[in-house]
Amino acid sequence: AYYYSLAVNYKHAGDLEAAVRAGMHSAALYDGGSVSLEVAALHNQLALTYLKLGNRKRAAAFASQAAVEARSLGDERALAGIIDTQAQIALAEGRLEEADELGGRAVGLTESEGGHLAEAVGVIVAAVVLFLICILATVALFFINKRRYAR
Repeated sequence: AYYYSLAVNYKHAGDLEAAVRAGMHSAALYDGGSVSLEVAALHNQLALTYLKLGNRKRAAAFASQAAVEARSLGDERALAGIIDTQAQIALAEGRLEEADELGGRAVGLTESEGGHLAEAVGVIVAAVVLFLICILATVALFFINKRRYAR
């Protein structure tokens, strides 16, 4: 628990490399094969940290592992947060439709569990997806008009 807390604190302080080191040390201590909610949360935190570092492949691997662990525990609230992490990864990779679908699934899980934080995050992810779609449409219209007036 100490190294997990240390990893989370390093992440919030902005020292992402130290967060990864503390998180990996914590994961090694849990590497007894038993799955717990704390292990799933640790893997989700590592996914979020790797996402901030720009390593989307490692982020996706840790998020996937955390999702498997949360499903095996039957913890839908934890799973909602992990699916939200997967939505953030999809968004960072430009997979807007998948990010939107994952955000919707996270919201759906929180509605059944009564969790408002993950629901709010899911709504934020959906808003970011819509914002990016609007930006892409604006850029496309700009270039269409620029080409039209260049003739």
